[in-house]
Amino acid sequence: MTTRRGLACCGIALTTLLLAGCTTESSPDGWLLSPLTVNDGSYGQETDITAGIWNLSDDTAGGVWTESAGSWLGVAADGAITRFNEETRYGVTALDIAAVNPTMLYVLRPLGSGVLNTTVELFDTATRTSEPVLSGQRVRTSPDPTLPFTADGTVTPDSPFGPITSIDVDPSGRLVFVERVDPQETGSGGYVVRRMTRDGELETLAGTADTALPGSSGDAAPQPADGEQLRGRALSAASVDVSAGHQRGVVVGTEHGVFQIETDGTARTIDGPLPADSPRRAALEYGPGYRVRLIDADELGAVVLPTAVPPSAEQLDAAPVRVMGGSGRFRELVRGWDGGSWSGLAVHSDTMRATEALARARTAVWVAPGVLVAVVPGNGDDSGLARIELP
Repeated sequence: MTTRRGLACCGIALTTLLLAGCTTESSPDGWLLSPLTVNDGSYGQETDITAGIWNLSDDTAGGVWTESAGSWLGVAADGAITRFNEETRYGVTALDIAAVNPTMLYVLRPLGSGVLNTTVELFDTATRTSEPVLSGQRVRTSPDPTLPFTADGTVTPDSPFGPITSIDVDPSGRLVFVERVDPQETGSGGYVVRRMTRDGELETLAGTADTALPGSSGDAAPQPADGEQLRGRALSAASVDVSAGHQRGVVVGTEHGVFQIETDGTARTIDGPLPADSPRRAALEYGPGYRVRLIDADELGAVVLPTAVPPSAEQLDAAPVRVMGGSGRFRELVRGWDGGSWSGLAVHSDTMRATEALARARTAVWVAPGVLVAVVPGNGDDSGLARIELP
């Protein structure tokens, strides 16, 4: 996201009905939605509806990259469109993506038909070439023992790691990732959060090597308390998602809640802990067969996170929602909330703010302070990319 790297906001090209422009100011009249124009790839016609999107990342310069089943779409801040198809491997080409700069992205891929074996590659969208960065292959095949836990220090693409489940890039360009440390243990879910420089220097932000030992409980923490030290404790969850945009530290989301690992290694609660019967837990759980960026944080402290229930009167933002331009289908997608079921997003900055503008959004990334780009899916295999300016 632009805010992760401290870059200036640039305008994103919209439909011909819109004025393209650049702003980091809040919308004075409420929540403002407008479509990103995407070339349909066939006849050169402009459209604001594209195929279904599974993976979304900012491009660090005001635009976005999307990927779904090998189909890549880049919408730059100046409106330039990049489209190409990548040969699929095992049916899924990416589990998560995170941009280092406008043309280079870290891509989390499966190594096989499942997601227990994974690899992280640095993908050059200009040349369509990749170089290996990490391989998450520390899976025990009985009666063989697990590979050893890779300690902090200098690592190589051949160093053994457990399955990697989520990736992002921090404001300094370092790869932040979640590694599962106990894939051989049935019914368990121990994770560590780690960070690596481009030179291969590895640092553990939350967790410990002890959690990778067979039979070790690891003293795993489901939802840490404020001020709790996380270095030395694994995270116990069904799945863990990470966002590295916040300058105060990495933001982590699990079905137990959302919290931040601050620079001193302590936890700060953002949302949670969520009780076992909370409907919002389902929104933070791992989806079947794909990986979705569940949370995203900007440098100013705002976190976008999923919700699974209609907001309370206190949470529902009273500011009006305006849709500028767009096709009839785009407007139908973004105006799809009927006041009933809620499967969208909310913005958390000290308090939770929910709005009809995010009620249908599936995932979103910050591209500038106060500006999101969200994927709004249809009932079929189509999606809209909405630029959302916060009031």
